[in-house]
Order: sequence, then structure tokens, then C-alpha cells
Amino acid sequence: MNRRITVPLVLMTGTVLLTAGLEAGRRAGAHPTGAATGAPEIGCGTAGLMDPPAALVVAPPVGADTDPGRSDVIAGHWVVRFDRAMAVDELAGWALDQGVAVQVPRLLGRDAGAALPGPLHNTWTLQGEVDLPERLAGVAGVSWVEPLIAMRAATAPNDPYYGFQWNLSSLGVPDTWDTSRGRGVVIAVLDTGVSAGPDGLALLLDGYDFVDGDPDPSDSGWHGTHVAGVIAQVTDNGEGVASVAPGAAILPVRVLAESGGTSVELAEGITWAVDQGADVLNLSLGSASESQLVSDALAYAEAQEVVVVAASGNDGQSDFVQFPASVGTVLGVGATLLDGAIAAYSNGGPELDLVAPAGTIGADTDGDGLPDAVLQEAWIDGQWQYVVAEGTSLATPHVAGAAALLLGAADLSPAQVRDALTASAIDLGDAGPDHTFGAGLLDPMAALSLVASPGSGTASDDDGSDDDGVSAGGGAGIRPTSGDSVSLGTDEGGTLGCGG
Repeated sequence: MNRRITVPLVLMTGTVLLTAGLEAGRRAGAHPTGAATGAPEIGCGTAGLMDPPAALVVAPPVGADTDPGRSDVIAGHWVVRFDRAMAVDELAGWALDQGVAVQVPRLLGRDAGAALPGPLHNTWTLQGEVDLPERLAGVAGVSWVEPLIAMRAATAPNDPYYGFQWNLSSLGVPDTWDTSRGRGVVIAVLDTGVSAGPDGLALLLDGYDFVDGDPDPSDSGWHGTHVAGVIAQVTDNGEGVASVAPGAAILPVRVLAESGGTSVELAEGITWAVDQGADVLNLSLGSASESQLVSDALAYAEAQEVVVVAASGNDGQSDFVQFPASVGTVLGVGATLLDGAIAAYSNGGPELDLVAPAGTIGADTDGDGLPDAVLQEAWIDGQWQYVVAEGTSLATPHVAGAAALLLGAADLSPAQVRDALTASAIDLGDAGPDHTFGAGLLDPMAALSLVASPGSGTASDDDGSDDDGVSAGGGAGIRPTSGDSVSLGTDEGGTLGCGG
């Protein structure tokens, strides 16, 4: 018997999903205050009223120089490795012979004036002219010379609500942006549609609506926009929230109405997105029943070198990963809480590949005044707000965004992306892969180190532009819904729900 999943986003073994919005008044420059509003029976779930903090405290920026084209070389200062130990008076004589200025030289690895064994032995900092490496090339006793390099604290984005995005900070997402921001990578979000609010998406392309059969894939609820925001909300714009891959482009594909969708729309959406040049498909949706039609579409995506990421499901079952996350070529994603524990609603099983943060609206363990869930911009209660939501639907776009970071740094096949993400995951639970956490917790920086390590021939995509290789499109219209549900027929794959 097919099992209908008509409102999967709202169910965690019977618990109703709550969403919370931060009032839009801060767009005029003020911090949000007062009660948030929710929208009952809108989109793919039920919303409720919750109160945000009375005010937001924004941490000062760390590291003033954020120009990706900057030079971190400290002019006139050098690090010199000698092939033998050298006392400071001997160094002074050597420097005089070589015409090198020695002003308060520093012996690296020193302890009370004595050099320590290890990688810093026989190494000094010196001052000299710009041609010092050339002048010392071939000089007896000199192993190598390199410039002194400035190091800065990793700069957190200046989006004022980033401090509430524990999911991004716990994954170390800002640390990845010096290597990749996902520029030039297209991620198709197959969901309730996607719309762009005031905070916006990095690049929203023209998409398609397979529910209504028209070229307007605007969000009929809030779910698809929230998911897309996790992937590629505009970041470092001094407004709202940040995202995982802020340089990636979003291709919106509406395959779900408020009441869900079917395998027909999903298969059509997958095939269309692949043909449009998508690099990654985000499927924050699923069904208890398998569909050959959708499986064929997924095989087509794999053959066309497209990475597919899907939600494991919100039924709280320990040995059932929903379809299509259960497919071998699809990265099946479960959800963790703020402390790294598995979320009670997150499905597990042998097909689970890894987990990512999604949290719960039932706790505020970090005491920041908001539930420990995922905060992004969405259309709720007739206005744009910042909304917290939980579910494997929200864990999935973290992995899709990480896949975009990898593809922005290296030319990889889907299998290589899957291998990098699972091999680098932080092992949780039982040693090795297990049914609860899969390979472990997503670690974007560790995954990047596997594919964009020094000597790999890859380079950072952070060249200062936001749309390398991708043309901007429209598709950013806002389409609030009346709340009326759409009745859909069932297909051999059963009813698909947007909660994943």
C-alpha cells in the first residue's frame, strides 16, 4: 500500500512544526523587536506564533580587509631557513656580508633563546629589499627564503542575523569562502517554488512550474524559498542572514503544491533541470513509495554528471530512508541538533549517507532567544520575514550547498563529490558508517581540503564576481497563496511531500 505523505514538513512523530519570523521593520535600519507573526496552514506546514529576542546584538566585524584580491605579503620582511644552526652574532655577520638589514631578528621555535627541534629549526625572520630571494639564491647555507605573510582571523559575514545561524557557524562555513563560494555552479531547487525577498538570493535564474504548467516558479508557500536561502542567500550584504554557497545560482523548479506533488511532476522537474544545465539537484521532499519513473530520471541525472541530494525523511524511523534519498546515487541526508545529536524526527537506515544541522524548534539550548532551528528568509503571513524551521528538508540544502563549494573549486564527477563529502564527514555515534548518522556530520572545509588541496591544480573561485559562467534570469516574482489546497492524484510513486 502506498503511504501518503501530504504534509511531511510538519511531522516529527506527530509534532507540529512551528515557524518564527523576525519582523521586517529592521529593513528601515532598526533591530527587530516585538512579537513575530506566523501563518497557519500556509505552504507545506502549520506555523505558530513565537517571540524573537527583544533586540539583536551584532558582533563587530573581525578582520577589516576583506578584499579577495588583496596581497597578504608584508613588504620588506622575509623568513629565511638556514641549513645549520646560527647564533645571533654569527647571523649579524652573515647579514652584513650579504647586505641584509637585520633589525631585531627573530629565531623561530625559540624557547628562552634556544632553538627548539622540529619544523621551525634554523629559521629566522629578516628584513631586506624586494630582490632578497634572488640575491640569496644559491648562497651557501641558505635553504630557502619566502616573504612574511599576514594572517587574519576568518571574517564572519556582516549579515546581522548570522549570529543566530548556529547551523552555519557549527559547520565552519565562512572558513570555506576563501577557497570557494560556489560561483558558476547551478543548484536546482525542486520544491514549492522559489521567490526572492528583500535579502535576496545570490542569483535566481529563470525556472519552471510543473504543477501549474507555466514559466512562473514563484513560491506558493515558504518552503522552497527557505531551502534555497540555506544554499545561496545573499551574504555579506549587511542585511538579514547568510548561506552556505553565496556565489551559487539557484534554478527554481516548482514540483510541489501546498498539499504535495506526484512522481510525474518530480520526474519532469528532474529531467528539465538537468537539461537546463543544473550541476546539483536539491530534493527536500520524498515519499514512502518508490517510483520507477523518478528512478529513471535520477539515472539520467547521474549520466549527465549531476549531483543529487535528498532528505531522509521526518518520520523518526531508525530503519527507513524515504525515496528518493534511498537511491544509491543520491546523497541521503539526515538531521542533527545543535549539540550534534540526531534529531528525533530524522529517519535513518542503511541508505543514509550523512547528516547536517537542522535543529529543533522545541529548544533554545544556546540561549539566544530563538529556537535551535534553521533561520532563513521566507514569505510568511503575507510578508517577508526571517523564519526558523526544522526538518531533514533543512539539513539537505546544507549538503547541496557544500556540493556547490566543491564544484566551484574542482571539476568533479557526482561520485567524487559524494566520496569527498562522506569521506570527510565527522564520525558520530558508532565508529564508522552507521544507520543513525551515515558517514557522519557534514564538514565542508574538510571536504574542500580533499579536492582543492595545494598542488591539486584547483584554484579559488573567489575572484570578486558573483556570476561567473552563469547568466542572470528572472523568476523572482512573489506569489502569496490564498491558502487553498490543490488536490493532486496519486501516481505509482505515491504522493510526494515537501518536508522530506
